[in-house]
Amino acid sequence: MQYEYRICRQIRGSVATDLSANPESRTSWYILSCCRSIRHSYFAEFSPYVFQLMTLLLNSHPAGEIPLTYRNLLPMILQPAAWENYGNIPALVGFLGATLQKDPAYVVTTNTLGAYLGIFQKLIASKANDQYGFELLGCIVTAMPM
Repeated sequence: MQYEYRICRQIRGSVATDLSANPESRTSWYILSCCRSIRHSYFAEFSPYVFQLMTLLLNSHPAGEIPLTYRNLLPMILQPAAWENYGNIPALVGFLGATLQKDPAYVVTTNTLGAYLGIFQKLIASKANDQYGFELLGCIVTAMPM
């Protein structure tokens, strides 16, 4: 497990460096396709790293609209099963926070704000996850138009 952790951290660092130097880099498309393959292959031990990479890639897009690739992930992420693995929680909260920052109007128009709040409620019910719940709530409060 330590080996996978180090490899994934190195990949994340390389992608972050590449995106900071060139936001339109083709590397992000290659990494995204690898992430899709890993996610569909049910490698549960890699899912937190996949969601971290996808959050990093989503953050590299300009604000205003969530690209279709990431929008298609939201229904799966908003399901309770995605939150059962403790290792996924920080990465999933980061992904949901990034979607809120990129396009809060999409969350409102698709009526998924209730699901975000349900996830918040589930997270704060657990002492181990309450910090992630409040992190998600902070993203909701700062991103939603008043």
